[in-house]
Amino acid sequence: MRIPRNTIQDRRAHSRLPVHLDCEFVWENSGYRAQVMDISLSGAFVSSRVVPPVRSPVKISLTTPKSKRTLVLEGKVARPGRFVGTRASIGFSVRFDRVTPEIFRLMKEAMAVSESQGREQLVAEA
Repeated sequence: MRIPRNTIQDRRAHSRLPVHLDCEFVWENSGYRAQVMDISLSGAFVSSRVVPPVRSPVKISLTTPKSKRTLVLEGKVARPGRFVGTRASIGFSVRFDRVTPEIFRLMKEAMAVSESQGREQLVAEA
């Protein structure tokens, strides 16, 4: 598939990995339950009824899918938006302040879980 030039996907530095991870984010000293819908080394999409203003600092706490470790990812809201995947939802994109070893570990675990779920689905379909 060819991606047209000048699209958001074309401008992204890192590919996004679809995930569905329950999380909590903190904005202005208040915590909100949400779900990380996709993640890359530089950012994520957070599905939430509460959408902080652009450039607001947020801290996202989540548990990794395999090792069950709690991670805290810090960043700023890049834009409000809608996630169109298996189900549409409102929320916001966040750009991480820096790439950390925790983000690498989370991506690696999410890819492993995604691959094993794909294999399970293939077996179920056979």
